[in-house]
Amino acid sequence: MHAPDADSAGTPCRLQDAANEEGEMNGETDNLLTIEEVIARLRVSRATFARLRRLGAGPAWLRLPGGQVRVRRSALENWLRQTSISNDHDEMDAA
Repeated sequence: MHAPDADSAGTPCRLQDAANEEGEMNGETDNLLTIEEVIARLRVSRATFARLRRLGAGPAWLRLPGGQVRVRRSALENWLRQTSISNDHDEMDAA
């Protein structure tokens, strides 16, 4: 897998789709989490999270104009739910 494609403004396309689906349509504000907040929530190292991002296997993320990476809280929660559902199916298949 590879990193998400970017649009003409350089914004990852996955993020634009997630932004439209997460929070904006409901008029809710969606907190942007720092890398430190995300890795604390996931209980993984910074290197592991970087590898997930590089493989396109982690939650949708965005890069702010200053270069900082952020993850929408809803994107992280949705990713965790999907990962949990996927793992539940894998365990059932193994049984």
